[in-house]
Amino acid sequence: MTDLPAQTLLVFDRDDWVYVVPSFEAATLEFEAVDVADGAYEAFTVDGERVALTAPGGWRGPVVVEATGQRDMAALRERIRRSSGSPAPTPEELAHCHLNR
Repeated sequence: MTDLPAQTLLVFDRDDWVYVVPSFEAATLEFEAVDVADGAYEAFTVDGERVALTAPGGWRGPVVVEATGQRDMAALRERIRRSSGSPAPTPEELAHCHLNR
């Protein structure tokens, strides 16, 4: 579906800001455990797979990023629509814009 690496993540926060993160490993460093533990983020791969961001150690970390095996393209498109405030672009269009608010 895309030329982006399979582990590219689109991570949305509670304010509908979106972060394009190049890999699961990068996400473990990008987000703070205190926010992850508080449930501040929802993450997807660019092909619509839900990705779990957890902080098993609570606010002290670490952040763990795991594929869930559950695809939900409708939820991803809705998050993109909410983030952009307009009709939802495809995940590829969003990632190619390097939207990283």
